[in-house]
Amino acid sequence: MNIHELFHKRHVAIPCCSCSPSMTFQRTRSAITNQEWNLLFDTVGVKCSNQIVVSNMHCICQFNASQTLSQHNIHPELENTILKLCCPTMKALEVLRQIRNTIYGHATKAFLTDSEYIQYKEDTEIAILEIAKLCNKEMEFLKRLDDLENRPLDEMIVKQKLSILLENINRESEIQKVNAYIEQDRENRERKRNTNIF
Repeated sequence: MNIHELFHKRHVAIPCCSCSPSMTFQRTRSAITNQEWNLLFDTVGVKCSNQIVVSNMHCICQFNASQTLSQHNIHPELENTILKLCCPTMKALEVLRQIRNTIYGHATKAFLTDSEYIQYKEDTEIAILEIAKLCNKEMEFLKRLDDLENRPLDEMIVKQKLSILLENINRESEIQKVNAYIEQDRENRERKRNTNIF
């Protein structure tokens, strides 16, 4: 499976023998160069039967990991690309980073729809459990996630959030009053100016 993902980081929009018929390709820049691909894989020459059926398809069965491959001849950017594609823990961290950036760090809106919330929640739980599995704490985090979902809200937290909400409402009300005052003052000055002209 990893070779399939790596193949499509090199050959972005070209189908291969491991692609499902319904697979769609997005035009993006290749993340792996030809030189990097040749560093990672050797061509062994054996092609699968799928290659015969579809002529515009590439066969990834003809590639094996390079015998001369070592960590020392892989530069950090390629190493990072491989880890993001092939390491479940790195994939989980990337999911958490993207969710954090989307809904918190670089949020473009102040709310989530119900379906967005459910999707982000599910993706977050899956990523957290993947990392917990690595630390042999999967059961502990399953319980924690269940507690977060099912326990009643802490009264203190509810009061704190309500207080913040009321402060924001009051602040917005004050801003609207100031804006109305400024607009009224501008209109009064405009009227005086028009009166003085005539």
